Amino acid sequence: MFNALHQRTKRLDFWDVKLISFGSIAVSFIIARFVPELLDVNPWWWGTLFLLCAMRPFYHFWVKPSAKTNSN
Repeated sequence: MFNALHQRTKRLDFWDVKLISFGSIAVSFIIARFVPELLDVNPWWWGTLFLLCAMRPFYHFWVKPSAKTNSN
């Protein structure tokens, strides 16, 4: 199981990792939104931003066959 996840992780490049981290920041803003004094932005914007940032890494991790990994 971990070998398969390791092979899938090799598919991610620099931009995928940065999109994941930016999406994580958006999720943290959603969580911070529960305290109204911390952030005064509509949480739907952050949720949409998170989904947009998560789409490409999700595709590369689960759907796209990789040229970087061996097929053995």
